[in-house]
Amino acid sequence: MKFGFLYAGQGSQHKGMGADLYEQYPTFRAAFDEAKTDFDLKKGLL
Repeated sequence: MKFGFLYAGQGSQHKGMGADLYEQYPTFRAAFDEAKTDFDLKKGLL
């Protein structure tokens, strides 16, 4: 089974909204940690 996380449009995102997922789900944490970006994902989302 696959999961997708969808968030409604403008203004619904806020700092820290991924923290619970990051702490509770090792698969989410691994994918998040492996993401290669030009900015620090943890600084903005956790």
